[in-house]
Amino acid sequence: MYNCYLETDLNRLEQNIINIRKLYSRPVKVMCVLKANAYGHGIEGISRFLDRSEHTHMFAVANAEEALNLKNSGIQKPVLVLSGVPKEWAEAMITHDIRFTVYDMEDALFIQNTAKRLNKHAFIHVKIDTGMHRVGFIPDSDFVTGSLKKIASMDHIKLEGIMSHFADSDNPDSSYQKEQYRRFVEILKGCKECGILYDTAHISNSAAAISSPYYETDMIRLGLAMYGYNPFGKGSIGSLDIKPCASMYARINHIKTLSEGCYISYGLKYKTTAKSVIATVAAGYADGFPRFLTNNYEVKISDRYAPVCGAVCMDQFMIDITGIENVRVGDYVMLFGYDPSGKCTVDTIAEKGNTITYEILCNINDRVKRIYK
Repeated sequence: MYNCYLETDLNRLEQNIINIRKLYSRPVKVMCVLKANAYGHGIEGISRFLDRSEHTHMFAVANAEEALNLKNSGIQKPVLVLSGVPKEWAEAMITHDIRFTVYDMEDALFIQNTAKRLNKHAFIHVKIDTGMHRVGFIPDSDFVTGSLKKIASMDHIKLEGIMSHFADSDNPDSSYQKEQYRRFVEILKGCKECGILYDTAHISNSAAAISSPYYETDMIRLGLAMYGYNPFGKGSIGSLDIKPCASMYARINHIKTLSEGCYISYGLKYKTTAKSVIATVAAGYADGFPRFLTNNYEVKISDRYAPVCGAVCMDQFMIDITGIENVRVGDYVMLFGYDPSGKCTVDTIAEKGNTITYEILCNINDRVKRIYK
């Protein structure tokens, strides 16, 4: 019995991917983004399942350590590291055929020389800065015929992919996004004209993959939407059927009846206004249940909703279960999950904290048990 656990429906996860791919009139490959512990869902369990799925083709992570852990666990599909890699990791990555994201010539030369010393080929995806202005080659007028052609000609480098990243993808009508796409397509046309060969091109993340399936690339990168969350926040996703694949639960470890006028939790932020039945739940901000939900959220129990009472603590919080019948110590409450009412969801938590869904998911602590069904 766990104090707090996150349960992920793996079939729902795969169905989300299938439904997004149905938006496309042509075959499109899927790169599954597994960084930040698979957006909190547990990278080990998620990757093991998706490695067997015919609907996924490649994985992406944030750093070399995540990638090596995947490969050492037996993952067979290609793994791309999205960020720059410190030089000391390069040899291990090349040895395990882990893909590099390359966005400057110095790194390309270092990877080439390391691969040559190992008598292997290094697989790379060249990143173009089309307008995000975070990392990437600036595509000036001679970029394709200069830097890119030089990289493609290196004898121990395999140019597997050309990629970029949108800065305004959660705005479906963004003219900035369309301009970034135009620049990216110009690069791809330039490659064709001067004979630069590559295997795949990708620029669309979850939001762009949903809003712009007509973009002429052969791979999409799915993160938030794959896990069942709307990348547009409260914006429309039309008839697309994606649902959260995970729900978080915590155990009730104490129940007491308090009289009117009793304060609850730190800071005396809540005072009972009548005789109340109060349950203590074994989860807190150390588990990823944010402190800003103090007196500001409802969890779900027995198809009823119970408000949070008082300050959320590090390991526990309290709820008012007055009027909810047959609740016992050992019962579980849902902290968030698929809830058609919208009351008990990650999106609602994010809205209350004036943040984004990504942050709530990524803050689920490692001590929260991940289970799968």
